[in-house]
Amino acid sequence: MDPDLVLEVSYCTSSMRLTAQRRHPGEPFHLTFWEKNQSQPDSCPAGEGFARVLAQLTSLKLRRTLNAREAEEYFRRNPLPSWAELVIRDVSALEPFRALLHSVAGSTPEALVHFQGVTYLVDFEPQVFSLLAGGCRTLGVERPLRRND
Repeated sequence: MDPDLVLEVSYCTSSMRLTAQRRHPGEPFHLTFWEKNQSQPDSCPAGEGFARVLAQLTSLKLRRTLNAREAEEYFRRNPLPSWAELVIRDVSALEPFRALLHSVAGSTPEALVHFQGVTYLVDFEPQVFSLLAGGCRTLGVERPLRRND
């Protein structure tokens, strides 16, 4: 998927939800970030952190498909409801890309993606999960420091 054509990204876990939206390609994204025990969402323009996340989410490189036994064993330890839900919509008339995403324990740069009933092991930089969890602090435009004159 071409990140320049993406209009909306939604990433949702049991404790947070991030939405990134723009009306037209070329416009900046606006982020809204909700945390479970937060009364109001945080909102900010997207920054470099989000650009990095978007590049990763739109270019998932397949390493291999999990066989049925591997997938069943992994789901037993990590039930699908515990996975993050990812939805990416672009300018095309196609349905949005919908998948479930889960980090792989360890230091390997991999994640699991469950898409249309099949589970794939993909290349995935582990810092992306930290960036996503940080909300506007890690994904938004850095606010300039104010000087008191």
